[in-house]
Amino acid sequence: MKVLMVTRESHADKRYGLGKTLTPLINELTQRGIEMGYLCQEDAGERSLAIMRSLHSLLVKLFGRFFSQTEFVSLLWGILERLNMGRLATKVMATQQYTHVHCHDPIIAAGYRWFARVRWFASLRRCHTARWGVTEHGFGCYAQAFHVDGARLGTKVMRWLRRWEAKILLKAHWVMTPTRSSLEQLRRDLSIYPVPTTWHAIYHPKPVLNRYPKSEARQRLGWAQEYLYMIAVGRFAELKQFPALVQACAYLQHPRWKLVLIGEGERAPLQALAAELGIAEHLEFAISDDMGLYYSAADFYVSTSLTESFGLANFG
Repeated sequence: MKVLMVTRESHADKRYGLGKTLTPLINELTQRGIEMGYLCQEDAGERSLAIMRSLHSLLVKLFGRFFSQTEFVSLLWGILERLNMGRLATKVMATQQYTHVHCHDPIIAAGYRWFARVRWFASLRRCHTARWGVTEHGFGCYAQAFHVDGARLGTKVMRWLRRWEAKILLKAHWVMTPTRSSLEQLRRDLSIYPVPTTWHAIYHPKPVLNRYPKSEARQRLGWAQEYLYMIAVGRFAELKQFPALVQACAYLQHPRWKLVLIGEGERAPLQALAAELGIAEHLEFAISDDMGLYYSAADFYVSTSLTESFGLANFG
């Protein structure tokens, strides 16, 4: 058996999210003699990204005006980005003879399925093919995750995406979700009944983190021992609701505290908000590959997301 894992994550996502929980899974399967491969956005290459940007620009010009109730620019880029990963997965699968392709996104799976079929027919049905499946990491369908992650969808577009997602999952050889409740929610969102026998709930493996004594961790980070430290983890996206966390911290009565936001993205709006609230000196930012150091040093870990799917950072 030879398994190819495919995600759309960036290097930042690998630090704080899916990459952290996939690492122990890949290591365990490797130890059991299963050959593992791993593809992410960093493997896409500049040429394919340039083609995607040109195609995205063209499609926005041609069709953008027809999607007044949908944030078409963001949605289209998200779809193209994932379809491109499916295309790359097809290429790697065929050239390196993978027997199974596991897509951590239904649209990646759609791209893989389409490009694999095209390649198979183009080679007069002689091309190597692999079985494929999907993990749905969200609580519910992926179309809803798109919506709450900033790409607002109109009613018609949401219905179309849900139908497309349902079609993909019903064609997959297997579908996985991290909890039984998320499996049931996915079924309800996509109006599928009963739950197909190929759908399974399998818990995420717990990320492997370094552990330190609190005083040592603070010393390594240069944190004051007498301060109260709170941390929040993740990319600076709308669904994380970091502005709400900053606003809540403005009401703290503790004389010595720091809020440390660990992640990547646009910091300026959060810095401006903190300055407006008079707490700019209490807000800090960090980027780290050793999240265990921050978990060990902090007094509190805070998550303010009300809509996030599973919250892999919370799993640490």
